[in-house]
Amino acid sequence: MFETPILFLVFNRPSATRVVFNQLRECRPMHLYIAADAPRPEIAGEFKLCEEVKKIISEVDWPCKVHHLFREQHLGCKLAVSGGINWFFETVEAGIILEDDCMPSLSFFTFCATMLTKYSSYPNVFHITGNNFQQGIPRGLSSYYFSKYAHIWGWATWRRAWNQYHLQLTNWSQYSKSADFKKWFTSKKEFSFWSKKFNTYHQNPDINNYWSLQWQYACWYHDAWTITPQKNLVTNIGIGSGTNTTIYLKHLIIPAEPLLAPYTTPTEKTLNLEADSYTFKHVFLYKGTIQSRIKYHIGRFRKKLNV
Repeated sequence: MFETPILFLVFNRPSATRVVFNQLRECRPMHLYIAADAPRPEIAGEFKLCEEVKKIISEVDWPCKVHHLFREQHLGCKLAVSGGINWFFETVEAGIILEDDCMPSLSFFTFCATMLTKYSSYPNVFHITGNNFQQGIPRGLSSYYFSKYAHIWGWATWRRAWNQYHLQLTNWSQYSKSADFKKWFTSKKEFSFWSKKFNTYHQNPDINNYWSLQWQYACWYHDAWTITPQKNLVTNIGIGSGTNTTIYLKHLIIPAEPLLAPYTTPTEKTLNLEADSYTFKHVFLYKGTIQSRIKYHIGRFRKKLNV
């Protein structure tokens, strides 16, 4: 039995939910929290999909205390996810967060549980990710390294850290001009990229459906790091062909691998700047190949013409 509490965030994707739920069944958590957003009345067929999801998550057949948060009205990604995590940490001190399209290896659960215990009293560690987007490039000789980037396709944190999360960007006007903000970046391009991201959200918070941008901001604002495994422990199974994000994220669909304990600790408690520079270039700046972008826009044009 697995003792670390797990929050499973679901909505309207029964196929993906089934795959991830089956992996949760293999893990056999003792405490499972399930938060589900409500269907949108104007979307035909969505009610049925959400009901299918509820049926899947009702199939817990191992000794487990299950907690449910079923929304009565549709909240959308920002409020449903952040609200679900708020609800989770009202009860638990530390835990794992999985969305319905994040398929973990079984190693992910053990890694998170171990790191949650090991770094529980480290105030400058806020986030444990299951993602490694270094394309096989080793970053040191240890089992994990410290990063400034808080990837959220399968992750874990503590109540003490999540308590610093706010939907609004705390003191952005002052912080944006400070040395404490600028120190995170190794190039003008990176500084400009994140300044623009935060500024756009700060100016129009009600029309942006982000939740994770604010979490990244909270980590940096409170001078906090992320623990990143040397292998990718979670793969995203929710990015389908033909979606707007496909050409930008397809290269990040990396198989989940095992990372076996015992874990070796980095000899130096410093950020891995090479890894973070690679992440910025290959994750946040990546726009797809020229061929993939042409193919995508041709597809959109043909769809408009009903060809």
